[in-house]
Amino acid sequence: MPGTDARAGGAQVDDQSPWVREWALWGVRNMCEGNAAVQAAIAELQPRAPVASPELDALNMRVELDQATGKFSLVRGQAGAGPVD
Repeated sequence: MPGTDARAGGAQVDDQSPWVREWALWGVRNMCEGNAAVQAAIAELQPRAPVASPELDALNMRVELDQATGKFSLVRGQAGAGPVD
């Protein structure tokens, strides 16, 4: 469904514009209401890659995506160091 990815992509935290996330989520809600095609398109979305985070970098941490399961995990240190307990 065109625009679904773009609207959902706006639902991230932005310290400079904290209300952008809320407006994006409101837009997703409005797109989904009574629209089975949009609901199906959102249900089919798959994680692509973690987004870089300066806050996590400062803590020597990062997020990794397990391609086999599609799940994210929080990891310390260098690549392959394993998930945080």
